[in-house]
Amino acid sequence: MKDIIIAAIIALVVGAAIGYYVGYDIGYEKARGPIPQTDENDEVVGPEATEESVYEQIGPLSGYYIQEEEIAWDEATLCDNLIVTDGFEKLLGFYEYLIESGNTVDSKDSFGRLVVTLNLDNLTDTQKDLIKNSSADAPVDLTVRVKTPNGGGAPACYSFVEVLEVTAGD
Repeated sequence: MKDIIIAAIIALVVGAAIGYYVGYDIGYEKARGPIPQTDENDEVVGPEATEESVYEQIGPLSGYYIQEEEIAWDEATLCDNLIVTDGFEKLLGFYEYLIESGNTVDSKDSFGRLVVTLNLDNLTDTQKDLIKNSSADAPVDLTVRVKTPNGGGAPACYSFVEVLEVTAGD
């Protein structure tokens, strides 16, 4: 009897894991959609999704800078964030899906706006200044490369995006 109970528990756990994986994969496929590539004039071209482009995509995001404290693994750190005011719809949908699925790297503010963590380490001082001096009235336009999340346990201020280009918003 004990063996039957153990076998049933194992089958239940395996079934739940498979169901979670399949459900996540299907939801991710719906939310992801193709994220467009941009040309040298920052014009959106495509969209095309290929096996090679599924894990790294390039797209536009607009918004303004805020710095917020984030606590991860009992460590408080000031993080560079962008409150997103505009961007490619499929890219925004991808982030919405991640947040709804429980991913806490990015979030929404109290007004329901998407807040994306930025890594400014590889930017020039001019690019950093454009981002940090942006505001709701003077947004910044970014071209970003999105990295599909892989695994869990991200450190404080982790970012899924690499900022490729920074320009003053319209």
